[in-house]
Amino acid sequence: MSNFILQSTNHFNYESGKTAFEELLSRNSSFTGIVTCSDMVAAAVLSSAGKLGIRVPEELSVVGFDDSQIASVMNPPLTSVAQPYREMGKAAVDILLKELDGATMVGSRVFPVQVVERESTRSLE
Repeated sequence: MSNFILQSTNHFNYESGKTAFEELLSRNSSFTGIVTCSDMVAAAVLSSAGKLGIRVPEELSVVGFDDSQIASVMNPPLTSVAQPYREMGKAAVDILLKELDGATMVGSRVFPVQVVERESTRSLE
């Protein structure tokens, strides 16, 4: 099994996703799954795969990140990683307010995520 990391651009948009997927296909066509950095990049993978006759999820599982509104309306609906945006925003405001009061905040905070399973992935069993 091979692992590939593609970083052809810093933009997490449709066009960069399409370009990165095409680059991945030119390097190796034996992979069965791809996890993307955003739902928009995953949308580009789904579209490009469809145009190339690659069946999702039968031949390729695709996972996005953000669980944005587009994830549920894609064809097939996209499995995606949901982040707790409200919690993250509240924590950021709390840190900012404490720093404005003179506290020095050091460290990091890890937030739980949830995989929202839809039809773009299949079990390997």
